[in-house]
Amino acid sequence: MQHHIQQQKVCIFNFQKRLYANEKNDINLAESKYQIPGGDYVKVRAIPRFIELQTIENKNYLSLGFDYLSQKKKVLWKKHRTMIILRLTASGSGSGFEVYNVSIKNYQNKNGVTILLHTDVYNKLLAKDQGGMLGHVGENPRNSVTIVTPPRFEFSGRMEIWSDEMPESNKGTAKISLKEDW
Repeated sequence: MQHHIQQQKVCIFNFQKRLYANEKNDINLAESKYQIPGGDYVKVRAIPRFIELQTIENKNYLSLGFDYLSQKKKVLWKKHRTMIILRLTASGSGSGFEVYNVSIKNYQNKNGVTILLHTDVYNKLLAKDQGGMLGHVGENPRNSVTIVTPPRFEFSGRMEIWSDEMPESNKGTAKISLKEDW
């Protein structure tokens, strides 16, 4: 009976380790957990999301952004403010991955370009909220000749996450693979 209990503890530990590790094969969830010198832990997370369908100049786009999480722990995880840093290299369907540039009030194509985002987050910031929206991807062309129809919208690439309270060497990494047929 005692051996069985020890085995369960190991399984739980392995699950937690996998959840917080910097896995190279994680898809659509980048997370990093770090122990600050002095004992507290900080955790940051980013999850890419499609938000809503847009029509601009008679073309369909799907807006996208990231859900962010920032927490700190002494005993229990609590809300926390930090500057989340997200390095992103991605591409999108249609005319590609375009990021909204506030200063020129227009979209700029960043397809395959590495960008670095700094986002001030207190606890959670959702993609659907104003601060979480990043840009959009265009619609894949549709034709009846293709045997295999691609998804209507796609966003793919790699992302890395860390915060101003942890070294970049402790970054969490993940592959991005979002597909939608809205």
